[in-house]
Amino acid sequence: MAPHIVARATEPFFTTKPRGEGTGLGLAMASGFVQQSGGRLEIDSGVGRGTTVRMLFPILERQADEFAPKTAPTGYQTRPLDNPTAPPLVLVVGDSREAAAMAGEALQDIGYRVVVAHSAEEALQRFDEAHGSGDAFKLVFSDVIMPGGANGLVLAKHVADRDPTVPVLLTTGYNDEMAIDGPQPHAMDVLGKPYRRSELIDRVQAALRRGARTGPGRTTSDFGHAQA
Repeated sequence: MAPHIVARATEPFFTTKPRGEGTGLGLAMASGFVQQSGGRLEIDSGVGRGTTVRMLFPILERQADEFAPKTAPTGYQTRPLDNPTAPPLVLVVGDSREAAAMAGEALQDIGYRVVVAHSAEEALQRFDEAHGSGDAFKLVFSDVIMPGGANGLVLAKHVADRDPTVPVLLTTGYNDEMAIDGPQPHAMDVLGKPYRRSELIDRVQAALRRGARTGPGRTTSDFGHAQA
């Protein structure tokens, strides 16, 4: 790799592959894992001579069980809306299977139930099935740019038509293609890419609280508009 590529190789969503053939998450996730473990990731690369990636971890002299948590882990907690025995059900939508899986796992790790779809059409099918079964989605988290006939904005409109109390959190790295400077429907928000895991969780929890305040039988028009 050329030096300017090496400098950006661990950036989330950075890739030199054609669109649809790479997510730019592989080295980013590896680098994040190494840093969380107190180590570092090094890349030695040159055009025509190949690439070597080293993951360096610190050596611990004490037994690993000395570092085991003595109490329950702290951090993000789920926020049940209606039934504490049934954590909120979230629909994650994205054409990138890796990115959608990563978002879904982050939400599952804090206790939410997650269903993943890879197109707007599949998402609407899952949405209708869940609502028909009585176990309705509490939030939809979707990419804006997706292949096929419907993008995330179209999906958000269909969700609002079906149930205006379900908040929609959209994510995109193409903010210049969206009119997000003006007012958006109350139940829709936009999270820019790349985002941190903590940012995703914060925004999802905020959207769930907003949806809980909307409540059954009330529409988004009862609450005005919110800026994205």
